[in-house]
This record gives sequence, structure tokens and C-alpha cells, in this order.
Amino acid sequence: MEPVKRLLLRDQDLVPISNKAFDVLVVLVEGRHRVLTKDELMAKVWPETVVEENNLTVAMSGLRKALGEGSGDRRYIITVPGRGYRFVAEVRTEALSESTGDRDRRVQATLSDQHSRAEGVLQPERATSRDRSHVSVTRAGRTRARMFALAVIAAVILVGVGYLVFSRTKQPKTSTRSIHSIAVLPFKMMNASEDDRYLGVGMADALTAKLSNLSQLIVRPTGSVLRYGQTNTNPVNAGKELSVDAVLDGEMQRSGNRIRVTVQLVSVRDGATLWADSSDEDFTNIFAVEDAISAALSEHLALRLTDAEKKVLTRHVTQNPEAYQAYMKGRYFWDKDTEPPMRKSIQYFQQAIELDPDFALAYVGIADAYSELVLQGYLPSSTGLPKAKTAALTALQIDPMLAEPHNSLGVVAWGYDWDWKAADQEFARAADVNPDSAATHSDRAFYFMTMKRFDESIEEAKRAVELNPASASLNTTVGYAYFASQRYDDSATWLKKALDLDPDFSFPRAVLAADYALSGKSADALLECAHLRDVARTGDDPLVSAIAAYACAAAGNRSEALAILAELKHASVRRFVDPYAFAIVYSGLRDNGATVDWLERAFREHSLSVVFMNFDPFFLKLHSNEHFMNLVRQVGTAS
Repeated sequence: MEPVKRLLLRDQDLVPISNKAFDVLVVLVEGRHRVLTKDELMAKVWPETVVEENNLTVAMSGLRKALGEGSGDRRYIITVPGRGYRFVAEVRTEALSESTGDRDRRVQATLSDQHSRAEGVLQPERATSRDRSHVSVTRAGRTRARMFALAVIAAVILVGVGYLVFSRTKQPKTSTRSIHSIAVLPFKMMNASEDDRYLGVGMADALTAKLSNLSQLIVRPTGSVLRYGQTNTNPVNAGKELSVDAVLDGEMQRSGNRIRVTVQLVSVRDGATLWADSSDEDFTNIFAVEDAISAALSEHLALRLTDAEKKVLTRHVTQNPEAYQAYMKGRYFWDKDTEPPMRKSIQYFQQAIELDPDFALAYVGIADAYSELVLQGYLPSSTGLPKAKTAALTALQIDPMLAEPHNSLGVVAWGYDWDWKAADQEFARAADVNPDSAATHSDRAFYFMTMKRFDESIEEAKRAVELNPASASLNTTVGYAYFASQRYDDSATWLKKALDLDPDFSFPRAVLAADYALSGKSADALLECAHLRDVARTGDDPLVSAIAAYACAAAGNRSEALAILAELKHASVRRFVDPYAFAIVYSGLRDNGATVDWLERAFREHSLSVVFMNFDPFFLKLHSNEHFMNLVRQVGTAS
């Protein structure tokens, strides 16, 4: 045994135990002659901090399980109803002498069953009965002049209500204190049915949401890790691509009403397993699994949490398990980022609200879904953004401390209400509540573009990339911020970074084509247009099609631009196409009259896109057109 560490042994075997479970045991043994109240235990184990009673319940439950106490079996710790707990095993301590010069003193204690009253007795280590359980505890004593004895017992494995402390960790080369950023990969679902596939993403999303509230830890958002959900994902490679210090990698398996969860924290630097847990729970108690992983991870990383952060780790977004399952399904489909699943996510969020009308995050989900449907061109602003606003306001009424609703309200104020002061305030509030939200920094970047505050826009967009460097979408935002400020070479650099991350992402390729066309690189523009031809000609993404048509026309391929325009008109019969998209095409075709007509239609329909027209390079030549400038003044953006 190492004298500097507190080690627990049973029959000479090391038993893993969390720091807090160990501390609870020490307090119980020291105060074994009387009943210790819950308040007293929490005050001694968590001094000068405010914690939920659930923390004590978690540690106590793990302690009982480690001691082998089943239901109704209280050989070591008894609960005194209405008062607290008492350690009832007899304690015998034995100190061993050490050779001169040894800086550490040792105290050993062992426990064994003694008699039929279900009480335990500390016995010397020479006892050999198979029915006796032995635990040897070592505590460091660095001072030669002092020697103390303490009886402890131990073991904690994973518990019914919670604390995952399966400490099978190797001695890592990487210190956990050097971990400042992590990514929670989608949990791999083993032998999962189609109905259970949402659980892996749902667990990762829930843990990400909890851990993102910890100021000392940067956590990559769920959207950035979705592509790593396959069973053959190498966590180290994923961590390198995500630019994090460690990766939380897990597996889940559901069998009837039980769910088994295993999780490990892997160092990206050397591949070492820094910490690992395992749990077998009732499916309805999935909250406890999430709480336990979050709490154990923060403790293992030695994070100094504020009282507010501790409460966040144990706060449940709902008390209704069925509502929570519906919410997780909603997030699973929302993260797929295309129209059909996004619409399906709204159905699940609404189902969650029906089951729990006070489920704030379910309203946030609805706001997110409607905002994205508008931003991606699937819904008119006038249809989607008022619904997003209503949902966000309801979420804030339920939980005023959430950051996400403020960001949603910022998008609505900016893109629909055209209330720039309110938009500025809401984005600022969202950033204050959660300064590490990449989504907020990205959305705020577009707001600054509208105000022609391009340096601030670029700064916000780059901050979003710092928080989530593996996101092709966020790298595209930086590229567009440079594009808006007419710094086309810088724009191209960032758009290429986005394409390196996701070669199939059509939007940055379309903007890159326009970038080349506007900077006089016609051959490069046409080459990018050729890559886009299949997408552009089908009208699957109207904005991509429109930008591709503009680039083709500006680079000299007018016939291709007209062909794309015809496809867009055909697509508008079966789906919503933002009038702004047609304005971009006609601008490339140098039809100023048609361009302004379509922009006026977009203005009448209150399209979110019209907030772009005052800076969009597509319309630079119209800044001397009085009709165009009148539209800009009516929207109220910076001219």
C-alpha cells in the first residue's frame, strides 16, 4: 500500500472508492457511538459548500452495496428514521510500527460479521472465516511526531440511485488536472432496437448540457460529435479532430426495464483511460445515471465547483421519465438537421410538454426547431419565428436561468421583428449566461454583419470556432463574415477549412464559388459550380442553388444560371422557396428590376433574409438604386 493514499482493501484486494464515499465512511466510523444527522454528515463531508441531499444518498447507497448489505440487511450502517445514520459495527484498531526514517505511519482496521444481531465487528487481519469481510485502510501521516488510528471500511461500486465510481482506472500518463476540454461522444447502443437508437445521442446530449455549465470545462456541443456515433469510432482520433484534451466514450444496452451503461474518459494525448464507470439501472432511473456520471467526472477532474454549478449537476430537467424520453427522441431527430426529422422532433417536444407542461427544455426544443426550419429555408419566417418566440418566452417563464431561450429571442428580434436593440440585448444576455455557447457566438456574428460591424462579426464567428473547431458550419460562418466584408481571400481560406471538415457540405462550396466570381477568378468559380451542379439543379437547397446560379452567371456561364433558375421555379411549386433566393439569381443575371422586385416581395413576406441585403456582396451594385435603398431603410439596418 502507498502511505500517501487512502487505500481500502478486502482480503488484500484493493477496492475502488470515490473520495466522498470514503469521507462519509470516515465520519460514520469516527462518530459510531451516536446517531449522525444528515445535516451533520453533509457539513463534514462537504464543508463550506451547499449540496443537495441526493449527494449523501448516492454515497450512502454505494457504501451499503459495497458492504454487501441488501434490502433489509443492515449489518454496518443503520438508518434511524427522522434522525440520520449510525455505524453499528464494532471497531477495533491496530497500529503497526514502522522502521526509523519512514515518513509515513499506518493504521489498520478490519471488519467482520460478529453475531446474529446483524452487527459487524472489526477483527484482526489473521481472522480467516469465509463469512468475515476484511477491509484494510491506510491513511497517510506525513508528520513523524503524530500517529493516529482510524477504522474504515469500504467499497463502493455503482449504486441504485446513483454514484458511478467504478475506479478500474490505470495509472494514467496524463494528469486529469490537465484536462480542460472534453467531448461527449454519442453513446453506442448495443443490440438496440430502432425505437432505442435515440438513447445514445440523448445520453450524450444530456451530459453535454450538464457539463457545459461548468466554468472550468469546455465541452463540445452535441452537434459537433454526431458523426462519431458509429460503433467503430476511435475515441482518440475523434478527440484529435475535435481538438479536446479528453473524450467521454460510452456504451448503453437496454434489456426490458433495465439499462446497462459503461463509460470511460480517454486521454487524447496518449490514449490512456483516465477514469471508467459501469452501471446497471432501472430504465426509469436514467436521471440517476446522468447525475452520477456528471458528478463523478467533475470530482475526478478535481474541478472546483461553485454552489450553483453543483446544483446544476443534480438538477433534473423534468421529474417525468416518459416526458424525458420524448424529449430525448426530439433532440435525436432535431440533430439530424434536415426537414422531415426536424418536423418530427417538434412532435416529440410537444409530446414531452403534454406529459410535463413545466418542461422548460422541451419548449427550448420547439424554439430551436422552428428557428432552424426558417434559417435553413424550409419555412417562411412569418410561420416559424413567431412560434419560436412563443416557445422561448414560455421556457423563460418556467426557468429564467436558461441561456438558450435568450438566443432564440435574439434570432427572432434580429430576423423577424427587426428590433436591433432587443436583438443586441438578447444575444448579450445569452452570452452572459453561457459564454461557451458556440451557437450564440455564431448567431451574434450574423447580427453584427447586419449592423456592418464586421470586425466584431469576425471576432464572434472565430470565438464560435474556438469552442467547436470541428464544425464545418461554424467555419463557414467565419468565411461568410469575411465574404460580407468583401475580404474574399480570407473568406476563401475559411470556406476551404469548412470543406476540409465536410467535403459534401454544399453551402460553403456555393459561397466559395461566389467568392471566386466576385474576385475575378472565373475559372475557379466555374469549377466549384461544376461540383455543385447536381444539388443546384434539383433545388433541394434553394439558397445553395441561388448562390450557385449567381456564381455561374458572374463567371460567364449564363445558360447554367438560367437552367438553375428554371429548376428553382419548379421547386417552388412543391416547397417553400424564399423570394430572396430568386433575387440573388436575378442579380447574377444583371436584371436589376427583377432583383429589386423579388427583394420587395421578400420584404412584404417578412423574410429573415432581407436583413442581409444591406451588406450582401450579391447586391453591391444596387447601392445606388433608390428603390433598393428605400427597402434597406424600411428594414432599418445600417446603410
